Amino acid sequence: MYYDISIDQAKRNYWFLHNLHTQNGKKIDEFIFQYGEYVTVAEDIFYNIEIQGVVPDLCFAGVNASPVVCQGIADEIRKLVNDDVQILPVNVTGCQQKFFITNPLKIFDCIDMKNSQYMEFDQPPLPKHSFIKLVIDKSKVSAHIFRPKNWEIAFIVSEEIKNILDKYNMDGIVFRKVTL
Repeated sequence: MYYDISIDQAKRNYWFLHNLHTQNGKKIDEFIFQYGEYVTVAEDIFYNIEIQGVVPDLCFAGVNASPVVCQGIADEIRKLVNDDVQILPVNVTGCQQKFFITNPLKIFDCIDMKNSQYMEFDQPPLPKHSFIKLVIDKSKVSAHIFRPKNWEIAFIVSEEIKNILDKYNMDGIVFRKVTL
């Protein structure tokens, strides 16, 4: 089983992180975590808290919804995923707790268009499809965490990763099954 993880829009009590930057204030393009590429940063990086709220163990930061996890989740993911994911330390301005950006390094051409429900657009540079119901073909996937090709905003996890996440404070997070 695989699951798409997203924010529960009905729950607005958690913080929102935005404006990824270096210690010297240089802005970092937040979309770099959607390309399935290892990211090298020469200095410490930071997110600002744009909306105050409950500090969750997992949240989605910035305009591209980069997954940010607490130390415990990062440690457990490292044990399971090998080199499929980059776990990149990130500081949160005004917060002492350690957090990490979870950067999936695998992108699979696995969307089952026949069983998915979507709307089509023809407005480059926007994505060609917007998915109402995303279904993936699990036979085309070989990772615990990945993004599907042509819908890289999705953050897909295996049943094993979901089981890890279920042990933590997932208030405001929704798991949607994406396999038949």
